[in-house]
Order: sequence, then C-alpha cells, then structure tokens
Amino acid sequence: MPYLKVNGKFIYVDSSTMKPAFDKEFDEAYSFAEGIACVSLNGKFGYIDKTGKTIIEFKYEDGDDFINGIARVMLDNKTSFINKTGKEIVPFKYTFISDFSDSIAIAGLNEKVGIIDINGKEIIPITYDNILGFTEGLARVELNGKFGFINKTGNIVVPIKYDDVMGFSKGLAVVGLNRKYGFIDKKGKEIIPLKYHHASTSFSEQLLLVTVDSGSIGFRSGFIDRTGKVVIPWKYKNISEFSKGIYLTKSGDKIQLINAKQVKLAEWDIYEEWRNISEGIAFLRIKKGLPDAGKYVMIDNSGKEITTTRFDAGGDFKNGIAAAKVAGKWGYIDKSGKQIIDCKYDDLNNFGNGIIRVKQNNQWYYIDKAGREYREQPKPLAAGWIFYDDFTDNRNNWLLWDDSTLTTRLSNIGYHIQVKENISKYIFKQFLLDQKHDYKIEASFELISTTNLDLPYGLSFGGGEGLKQGYSFIITGNGTYAVRQHTLTGMNNIEGPTFAKNIIRTGIGKKNKLTVIKREGYWEFFINDVRVRTMQPQPFAGDRFAFFVNANMHVAVSTFKVYNWTLAKGVPQYEKEAVVDVKLHDNFIDNKNQWPDKSDAIVNILINNYYALENKNDRTFTAWSFADMSHFSDCLIEMEVEHERGTNEYGYGLAATLFDGKNKIVFEIADGWFRILKTENDDWITLMKWTETSVINKGDFKPNLLQLRSMGKEWKFYINKHLVATLKKQSSFGKYFGLYVQDKQRVRMNNIKVAKLYYPE
Repeated sequence: MPYLKVNGKFIYVDSSTMKPAFDKEFDEAYSFAEGIACVSLNGKFGYIDKTGKTIIEFKYEDGDDFINGIARVMLDNKTSFINKTGKEIVPFKYTFISDFSDSIAIAGLNEKVGIIDINGKEIIPITYDNILGFTEGLARVELNGKFGFINKTGNIVVPIKYDDVMGFSKGLAVVGLNRKYGFIDKKGKEIIPLKYHHASTSFSEQLLLVTVDSGSIGFRSGFIDRTGKVVIPWKYKNISEFSKGIYLTKSGDKIQLINAKQVKLAEWDIYEEWRNISEGIAFLRIKKGLPDAGKYVMIDNSGKEITTTRFDAGGDFKNGIAAAKVAGKWGYIDKSGKQIIDCKYDDLNNFGNGIIRVKQNNQWYYIDKAGREYREQPKPLAAGWIFYDDFTDNRNNWLLWDDSTLTTRLSNIGYHIQVKENISKYIFKQFLLDQKHDYKIEASFELISTTNLDLPYGLSFGGGEGLKQGYSFIITGNGTYAVRQHTLTGMNNIEGPTFAKNIIRTGIGKKNKLTVIKREGYWEFFINDVRVRTMQPQPFAGDRFAFFVNANMHVAVSTFKVYNWTLAKGVPQYEKEAVVDVKLHDNFIDNKNQWPDKSDAIVNILINNYYALENKNDRTFTAWSFADMSHFSDCLIEMEVEHERGTNEYGYGLAATLFDGKNKIVFEIADGWFRILKTENDDWITLMKWTETSVINKGDFKPNLLQLRSMGKEWKFYINKHLVATLKKQSSFGKYFGLYVQDKQRVRMNNIKVAKLYYPE
C-alpha cells in the first residue's frame, strides 16, 4: 500500500508489517490494481510492479488504475488507453474518454461527445453535447439543452425533448419538463404523468419517491408504486427509507418512524433532522434550546436509542463500523456505539487495506484497526534546504517553557512565544550559513496579543554570542517595519521605522511573512513577498538565528525556513525554490487597485478588508484589476477565496487575460471540484474537466488558496499549496487578472498577489 512520508514523498509498504516493500520514493502513488501501480516522479506518471521496477515509462501527464487489463493515461492534454505492455490501444485524439463498459466508452472532442469501441472506432459519432452513460442498455444524451435516450447502436429511442432525465432503474426512468417530473418506460411512453416537483427511483420494494408543491404549506414528499398508485401519501416535509419497509418522516415539528402502512412505530419532538442512515442505524440531531442541542443520538430501526453517548457527527456504517466524532475528536464505533478506536484524533481518513491515516497534535500518521500506530521519523531535507520547520512537532527541539516570565508551546497554529514581563526575548537556533552563497531566511508570524502596538517583533539573524551582535528584521502591529543592526555597544536602525501598507494588521489568524534574501551581491527584505528594502550585505557576527518578541507580547510562528540556492545548483534534478517578487498585493484595506466597487442590477460589491462580490444573474461575472504580466517569463497569481452563500454547484475562482489581450484563462472551484477553462475567439474551451479533489475546503466561509504559476513551458495549478494540475503553456499572461463568479452566488476574495518569479543564477 502507498504510505505518505513526513517529507511529502510516498513509498510502498507491506500493510501487515508496515515495512518498506522496496527502496524507492514517489511524488504521488496509488494502490496496486492487477499487480500494477500508477506513480508519478518529477511531474510525470508511469507504472511499476510490486518489486518497484518501472514497467511503463514515466512520460504521461496523468494516469489511472488498470481495470480489465487497460488503464487511462493523458499526454499533451489528450486521453488514451494503454495495455500492460504500454501499447496505446486508442489513439491520443480525444480530450476525454470514460471507463470502458461492455467494450464501449464515451469519448469527447471539441466540446462534443460520442461512443468508441475498445479499438478506438467511433460507433456513435462525436455529435452530442453530453452522454451520461448506459443504464439497462440505454444512455442519456444531451443536445442543445435537451435530453433523451439512445441505444448502443446510436438510435434515438426516447426523443431528445426533456429538460432533465435520470438513468433507468427496473425499467423506469425519471424525466423532467417545464419543472415537472414523471416516469417513462424504455420505449419513451410516459407511464406516470409529469406532475411532480421531484421524483426518484432509488428506493427498494418497487416504491418511487415523489415530492409535490403543496402551496402555502410548502413541498411535501411520499411514495407511489410503479403504476402511480399512492402508497404513502405526500404529506411529509421529509421522508427517507430507514430499512426495508421502515421509514423516517418529518411532519410539522415532529420526526416519526413509520412502516409502509403508515403505522407509527415511534415519534419524537426533540429532534430536528436525521443524518447518515446506513446498515439499520441513523443519527438524529437534538433541537436548539434543549440539553445537548446540536448533538446527535444513535438509533436503530425500531426507534430505540442505542447508546447514551452524544455525537458531534456520525458517519456511514460499513461492515459494522463507522467514523464518529465525540467531544471534538474523531474515532471509530461499532453498532452498539462502543468506541473500537478511541475518539481522540483531530482528523482521519477512511480505512484502506486495513490501515487508516489519522491526525493528532498536528501530526499525521497511520494506525490499523486495532489502533496500533505506525510513525516515521523525519529524514534530512532535500538539497537546498538548510532548515525547514512548520512546527507540526518539535523535531528541532525548540524551547518549551512555562513560568512567570515566559511561556513557549506548540499548537495547531505554530510555535507560541508569550513574554510575561517588561523585557524582550530571543528564542534562537544555531546553524552555519555561508555568507558567500545566495540564500533565503524566512519566517511567518501571527501577533496574538500585545500591550502596545508600537512594539516590534520579528526575525533576527547572523547573531553572535548573547545575540548582542547581528541583525533584526522587525514589524509592529501598527504597520511599520525596521531593519536593525546589533553591536556590542547598542542597536541602530539601518532602515525605518517605515510604514508598509502591505503589512497585515494585528488580529487572530492574521499572518505576516518576513523574508531576507541574499542574491547577486545584495540583501533584499520582503514583507508578504513584497520587496521593501535593498541594501549591501553586512558580515555576520555569528551563527545564531532567532525570533525576537517584545515585552508583554504573545506571538505565534507558523513557519521558519532557510534555503540555499548555491547548494541547490549542485543537484539539478530537483526543482528549485523561486524568489517571489510581488508586483501587486491587495488585502483590501482600501480600493487602491481600482477594482469594480459599484453595486448595480448585476452585482453587489463590498470592500472591507476583503472583496465580496454577489453575482445576481445566471451568467458569469469577472471583477478585473490591472497588473501587466506580459513581460514576465515566470510569474504567479495567487488568490484566497471563500464561498459565502448561494448556489454551490457553480464555479468561482481566478481569471487572467492572455498575452493577446482578447482571451482569458479561468481556474475555478465548486464544492470539492475544480476545472480549468480558456476562451478562444469567444468560445469556451475546457483544458481540464471538472475533477474532484480532497484538498479543497468545502462549505461556506471556508478559505481556499488558489495559485496559478507560469513556469517555463508549463502552467501549474495549486489549491491550498497542493499541485492539482500541470498543463502545457499556451500563452503568456496579459495585463488583467481578477475574481470570476458564475451564476447566483456571493464569493469573498481575501489577499491576492501577482508576482514575478525568478531563480538566482
């Protein structure tokens, strides 16, 4: 099984012993399927066997598991299938190919789709806007906004006239027209009239769920049989099948448990909803205003409360066990509610090969179903990095102290330093840094509290014994910075105090990154990647590097890094760290960059330490600002976005114009999915279809950091610092960038950066 190491690389281990299967590391790794695993290295995908031997070379942009002897791969933004020898069985012609089923697959080209066979022959022409797959021998197709069904020879058997259709189940399919739904058979005959607000075939016992608009009392749901006869009248606000012949319903303010004859088996007025019905178990949430409000109880299909435990959340049962959250911590329970893996973890993933990945005290590791732990000790950093600490643990032995003068501790936001007396403190580390080399020293600080916003805190470096010599790069909560030199006789300011508009003011969750770079014979000082000072470098007095915290101040440090470009040159096979030189940074204290700021019939806009845009129409809207990137060979656009309210199935995110000034690229997300588009002569072209990823924070007011990097011959796309796509660069960027919002939703843009990237020679 693949095992994620603390250095961000994957290895393969025996899932029974957790010992390495072979001595190779990969950037990405997937489980073995049919004796073969898909892995990536240096941005390319290939395939290995269980000894680690490469059996299909690393040349693809993406790859999937082998299924029935074939696997889907991507090359030059085209999709094909290969066999286990690496032979391409379908030409690299299509932008998309689904999995093969019964030797046929859906293929897409130029925004149209059709059907191909296992040899790549088009058996249904590439003419439809969409084909949604075969169920019971018929496939849903879309053309010009309407839906119908075709058979496997391409003949239309249900006219393409409906606004919506669902797949066939036991001979019936749901269809919709003019916002009314009903049921048809495989010949297209309307068996049950189109008169319902919602309909579904996904229930057992031959019953169909339907919802009707009941006027002033709102929507109500019930069940009909497959002839349209009412079995359970549509009188319930909500109804779900609990188990065979047993249903949970909500009517008024009460939740009931009934059977198919509407006999009431149980009734409650203390619960407001149910969640995660599975294997005869359901979780019911306690109403507001009652003891344990918002918590969940666990019941069986007789309505009996199984355990007195109150849950923050409960997952679906699978093979008799489910994830559960108790008192803010995750674990696993059985059907009696007993914790079979203690609820003590901050986060966890699902079981795979009998192993689960868990997070505790800000550190990820693995456990098995008995709760036995598998941890790994950190290995030395890759070439170029002298020091790297994100404070997920205390592997670098920072001072942990608590008395009447000083508290230092670790938490999920970093390394805390709290000075409790009227004297400043230095918390230091020692390591050698050759002053002749090109290097970077960087730390990110969060000011938690201070008695005086004029007092500075920050980064010290090159200090001698007692830190009475060296230099400090410091900022204040009032938005000023200074560069100081320490000598045996005292301190003097080389620069400042100077006001810097890009300093993010004090407040919980507000971080400022301070960077000192030595390159090409100069020192450069950056705040949040914006250069604020350039000067001749001075000689170090020693090998001490420290965090400086002033009197009666509480600061948390989230990262501390030292990187050496001169050392990195000796290992050309590794990707190098770039210098990020911000040309535009906006945290929306004001509207200095002239974003659209007028609300009208199309949009509502608010600027208040963020940029909030509410799209009022059913189309897209992009708020543009100016930053000329056309003469940058390598550059970065970075934007933090949050969905506030409205539809969540439509995209929002980052847009940038291309070099020609007419076309643009869009990098958008939506509720756990992302997509990449571009325009070409007013036509939309999909560069990457909607793709699901776990790195997106789902839900309203959950921030997601989007980054688009233009590097060499490639575009690289990141979500929350995870690389999610690499595409061949089709153009340089142009002079405008902005926030893209599709359909009726309100989206907030927080910090945004446009930066030049370069690498010291």
